[in-house]
Amino acid sequence: MKMRPALAIAALAVIATPALADPGGKGKGHKFKGHGQSEASFCPPGLAKKGNGCRPPGLAKKDTRADDYRYRVGDRIVDYDNVVLIRDPGRYGLDPYGTYYRADDYVIRVDRETNQVLALVGLVSAILGG
Repeated sequence: MKMRPALAIAALAVIATPALADPGGKGKGHKFKGHGQSEASFCPPGLAKKGNGCRPPGLAKKDTRADDYRYRVGDRIVDYDNVVLIRDPGRYGLDPYGTYYRADDYVIRVDRETNQVLALVGLVSAILGG
C-alpha cells in the first residue's frame, strides 16, 4: 500500500518534467537569425535567403538581357529605325556585292530580297574601325 503514493509522486514528476524544461532560443524566442519569417512566406527557406525573388537557380539566370534584343541569324529586318545601311562594304573588307547593316554595335549581313539576316559579321569597331 505504501507503494501507491510513491508511484503517484513519480508519475507526477515525469509528467511535469517537460514543463520545467529550457524553452530554448537563448532568450530570443523562436525567431532568431535565420529562422524568422521570410519576405515571401510561401518561399522555402533556402530560396528566401538568396534574395532573387524566390526563383530557383536555373530560372534566376533567365532574366532579359541586352542579347535578347539583338538580331539573330534568320530574323527579318522590318524596322529600319534601328539599323543603318553600310553603303560601300568593299571599303571595309566586306563582300562588295553583299548587303550589310549596322545594328547597335554589330555589322550584320542581310539578304537583299528577303531582308533576312544571313550572318552576324562582327563588332563595328573591329570592322569599320570606329
